[in-house]
Amino acid sequence: MESLVRRKSTGAACAGMFSLGSRLLEDVLCSPAMCSPAMCSPAMRAVAMPCVAMCCVAIVVGCAGGNVPVTAPVTGVVTRAGQPLAGATVVFSTVEPVAGFGRLVATGRTGDDGRFTLVTRIDSRRSAPGAAIADHRVTVSASMPPAGMTEAAYQAQLAAHQQKIDSQGLIAAGDGPGPRVSALKPEFSDSARTPLAAKVASGGANDFTFAVE
Repeated sequence: MESLVRRKSTGAACAGMFSLGSRLLEDVLCSPAMCSPAMCSPAMRAVAMPCVAMCCVAIVVGCAGGNVPVTAPVTGVVTRAGQPLAGATVVFSTVEPVAGFGRLVATGRTGDDGRFTLVTRIDSRRSAPGAAIADHRVTVSASMPPAGMTEAAYQAQLAAHQQKIDSQGLIAAGDGPGPRVSALKPEFSDSARTPLAAKVASGGANDFTFAVE
């Protein structure tokens, strides 16, 4: 409801800008200082006013682009076997579409302490802190080095491989540390099968703990 009210008020403001802009531009174009009586004839107005309208439409579109969904700050911690899980990607996806925006996705990444903070992606250029006030499916994904390799050994081999590429510009077949593998059961990174869920509330703490395997 709050998001709907915000869009209505924005639309009314932009409509007012459209009407005011049309009047002002017409007054300027037809002022004695700007043009002769011939230039303000009905025929000339018929040519000029569509241009005025296009300018005003651009203003309205720009106003509409300013809408943002109602979100709330969201934080939390991810654990595995009772310990904080570092380097995991946490994704909140709204169960139902949000009016005017569709299904929204918020993401965060855990630090060494397993904690994360979410940010919602609105479009390719805009984001908003937190997550939409709604019910969410939650996925968690994390990767680890191939079996038998420690993280330190993997990073060292990866750095050596990158240095070889930088110096020689070549990638030998089978060279490098190999691809990382999932550190969690597949269902935790599958939005259709995940057992994790969260309800983001307005004014709530919205601090969640997720235990994964």
